[in-house]
Amino acid sequence: MAIVNPAHIKPYAEIDEDERKLAEDLIFNRDDQALARLITYFESVEDSGEQDSGESDLAEMTPEERLHWRILRRHKADVETDIDILLNRDPDRPKVRQPWRSSIRCSYLP
Repeated sequence: MAIVNPAHIKPYAEIDEDERKLAEDLIFNRDDQALARLITYFESVEDSGEQDSGESDLAEMTPEERLHWRILRRHKADVETDIDILLNRDPDRPKVRQPWRSSIRCSYLP
């Protein structure tokens, strides 16, 4: 058992599909050679330290999609802006107090 900082763990959604399949094969014991294939794969892969975060696609997304993307990938920037856009989209809707601001900063995002 270990103590880990979740901010240093790569979110599941950002793990490459091939790498995810290799790890799941090992975890779920789908194949007797799963460990050997996982080791072989990662011996041949070089980590550049850079992540393809997908942030370039944010401009093309709807506010709902952007908010989902940001929460799923733990990106704090502009979450409040997207929530405000969604809450203020319908002019006939009564205005909502915003007590969620402090709780979302503390609870949901690292």
